[in-house]
Amino acid sequence: MFRQVRVPVLGIVENMSYFVGDDAGATKSSATAVARKLAQQAGVPFLGEIPIDPRVAECGDAGDPIVHKYPDSPVAQSYATWRPR
Repeated sequence: MFRQVRVPVLGIVENMSYFVGDDAGATKSSATAVARKLAQQAGVPFLGEIPIDPRVAECGDAGDPIVHKYPDSPVAQSYATWRPR
């Protein structure tokens, strides 16, 4: 779709790629392989993964970004530590 409307695709980021439970254990989604495969097929880099966190919606509804309200959360850390590959 992006190519049809001439919007350059810089890469693919997989949103909601895994869930981090209260015990700090990560449960992976099977979608990761799909996102990586899609990036490969499209000839663009796979840029990374962002975990699921229900607090994203809570923070968004309140107008306070999760990176501000919960800076140590895995989601906030995925934004803070991301570097282009």
